[in-house]
Amino acid sequence: MEDEHQEAKRARTIRFEYNRDVESVQAWIQAAEAKVQDKSVEPHKLKEFLQEIHCEIGSVTDQLERLTRHGHMICQRTSNQGERELVANTITSLTEQLQQVKNWLEDKKAQVGDSLESWQLFIQLYNSLRSWVERQRNFLSEPLKFATLPEARGKLQEYTAAVKDCKWANKQAAEMTAELAKIGQCSDVGPLTDKQAEMEQEKADVESNLKEVMALLQEMAEEWEQCERKSKDVAGWIEKTRQSLDNPQNKKRSLRDQLANREKVLADVSIQKTKLVMAMEKLQVHFRDRMCAEAQVSHENEKLQRRLDELQVAVKEDCRTLEACVHQMDAYQQVSVFHNVSWATTYSNW
Repeated sequence: MEDEHQEAKRARTIRFEYNRDVESVQAWIQAAEAKVQDKSVEPHKLKEFLQEIHCEIGSVTDQLERLTRHGHMICQRTSNQGERELVANTITSLTEQLQQVKNWLEDKKAQVGDSLESWQLFIQLYNSLRSWVERQRNFLSEPLKFATLPEARGKLQEYTAAVKDCKWANKQAAEMTAELAKIGQCSDVGPLTDKQAEMEQEKADVESNLKEVMALLQEMAEEWEQCERKSKDVAGWIEKTRQSLDNPQNKKRSLRDQLANREKVLADVSIQKTKLVMAMEKLQVHFRDRMCAEAQVSHENEKLQRRLDELQVAVKEDCRTLEACVHQMDAYQQVSVFHNVSWATTYSNW
């Protein structure tokens, strides 16, 4: 009787421990599966989960081995076929589930490792792009002052290079997006989405500003070239006109022709002045905000205006002199005609 009592007690203990281990292993497997498959946490946290599971899996394996032994003992001693099948199926199922967790654990370790590398690379790309944005902002904040057209062209070349450099920035942003997608395959991307959006916006703003200033510089350089070309044309016209007026051959022409020629020069002087004014006004449209030029270009324009004024004064003086001469000549001719007519009348009467 004593032996039977002990055997019954031992059987109850085995069943109790078996059921306890089954519940414990099932609960652990469910919790481990939830942690391994959880994509709502960042890879750093997921790595901690995997480390916890890895540390616990040894004791869970021991529990599974114990419940397997107890299960086999129950199957050997029970006369209930249904119970034997249930215990056997439970052992098989838990063994397969635990092995599945182990497989997931290894796969997830590799994925998390890749995610952490992508996370680190994303931060490196972010910091690199952040530095680029800061450099371009500092570049954009530099005053745009030019003393000569070559200086303006030099600054235009700098902005052209900066705009070309935007391709590198766009590539960096694209790589950030790619790394973000890799991280999102097995875990949460955390604050990286906001960082990505923030950097995309800042990059776009800088790129837009660079292109805007480059376009303004391009327009200004073109207007400056036209202004200088007009100035050269006017300077050449002044020199050519002076040479023409001083040409001895022209002084042999009639007084009326000389006067008409100078009157035309006066009209042309006004046209040349208008050309200079319009060219300078078009150029000064671009000398606004941070973009301005030193006084050299306007000084050249003013110098030409003074030369035109001097030419205008000289030609007006010539016109007055020629007009006086023409008037004298007309008066002389009228007197001469009068005397000739009077003499002819007297002669005929005589």
